[in-house]
Amino acid sequence: MKLKSTLVITVVLACCLLLTGCFGGSVPPKGWSGPVVVDDLLYVGSMTGQVVAFDDISADGNPYDEPWWSYPDETAISYIYGDPVVDNGSVYIGCYSGKVYVLNASRGYREWIYPSESYVGAIVGSPAVAEGTLYFGSSDKNLYAINTSTRQLEWQPFETDGKIWSTPVVYNGTVYIGSFDHNLYALDALSGDVLWQFETGGAIASTPLIYNGAIYFGSLDRKFYALDAVTGESKAGFATFSADDWFWGEAVEHNGSIIAVSLDGKVYALDADSGGELWVAEAGGTVRGAPALVDNFVIVGTDEGSDRGKLYCFNADTGSMAWEHPSGDETMSAIHASIGEGDGVVYVHAANQKIYCIDVEHGNILWSISTSSGSE
Repeated sequence: MKLKSTLVITVVLACCLLLTGCFGGSVPPKGWSGPVVVDDLLYVGSMTGQVVAFDDISADGNPYDEPWWSYPDETAISYIYGDPVVDNGSVYIGCYSGKVYVLNASRGYREWIYPSESYVGAIVGSPAVAEGTLYFGSSDKNLYAINTSTRQLEWQPFETDGKIWSTPVVYNGTVYIGSFDHNLYALDALSGDVLWQFETGGAIASTPLIYNGAIYFGSLDRKFYALDAVTGESKAGFATFSADDWFWGEAVEHNGSIIAVSLDGKVYALDADSGGELWVAEAGGTVRGAPALVDNFVIVGTDEGSDRGKLYCFNADTGSMAWEHPSGDETMSAIHASIGEGDGVVYVHAANQKIYCIDVEHGNILWSISTSSGSE
């Protein structure tokens, strides 16, 4: 018990260092929101504490010089670490201040906010929206379910014994969520009743992946798990996989393999049935955000220290490196955010507050744009 408590304290302290203290003052807010493209609009939470949308996103041209819209226009709302979620004409985004903002996807005006007057704990993960309900976790240890029409609680918040930084996943009427209390929970989406819980050896910050009736996720105990999505029992035949550091980003599925990234700087392809290692590829630095899977390639971004980073592209079948950007000893700004996917391209939100559109086939920058000052 003492060892477990020590691990939790260590994890929380380390993560607090990642989030760099309080919001406000002369230092601009930061974040690691990943770009999301829907209907030729790119949405992202900027590192200056705004939600921005860019129009005319394509591989053969630049977006317009200025954002299509930004919210708020000039001030900041908070640190933004989660990715925007677009559903039924609205953009949902959680903020470290403890509020979820719901914005009009086309024009960027605020439709509503939750909670409307008070605050919940800091929100780090992305929200999820399914069947007219908004789900999100909070650092106050609660999972919330909000009716998007009435904007009221569907059921009383479900309280865990640790912070919730994971993004909820809703599948077949069940909400799956990880907690810093080491547990992955499955709740009935309509009632909030606990269906099962599974305890790991560390805090869970990653977003679960549902594939073929199983739920796959990594933990800060450096292990990667697979469970039966209905029963919560360990998936039959799957051997829990161990890495050299934390699993943080969400995994992706490719042709019967699960591709997971770790803070140890490695990309692992595991057999979805057995958990056996199919291949392992090494990037040059820490990989925190979720990878992108485009045209049989898996693309990851790294933090290589001293605000330096790179983008690596691997063949999703073999793990062989297709390209790295920049090449050689050159680096770009650090990449903490998940990689956005497009038609033959990826979108990268780097720590220099720029978004890059990169051709997946060759690894070339097609265009870049600042989230505050326009295109280049």
